[in-house]
Amino acid sequence: MQVQFETLTSEGRFPVYSERDKGKVREIFIDQPTGLTFWAWTNMSEKDLLAKQEKYAEEGFVVLSLGLLPKKNDVLRYWGIWVSESLERKVMRKLKRLGISQASIDRD
Repeated sequence: MQVQFETLTSEGRFPVYSERDKGKVREIFIDQPTGLTFWAWTNMSEKDLLAKQEKYAEEGFVVLSLGLLPKKNDVLRYWGIWVSESLERKVMRKLKRLGISQASIDRD
């Protein structure tokens, strides 16, 4: 997966969605708009996810998509993608065409 990520990002694409089930991975990469900056993380605990959300929100990033991974040692793990706020709408138009809505994190 890392080789695919590095290959596609070097070709000007970036990940917008990922599904993982029993060792199988299916991901969607789209063309990266000019000027877009993004963060993509996987295997995060809930604490790590919330810390990254706080940090990136302060830096002008918005969460694009999130997902749940299989539990590891009975602990939930997550993956997430954040994009620069200035290009959020442009990226979301592409996702909506694919039937994917934007993720959000509620801290209740």
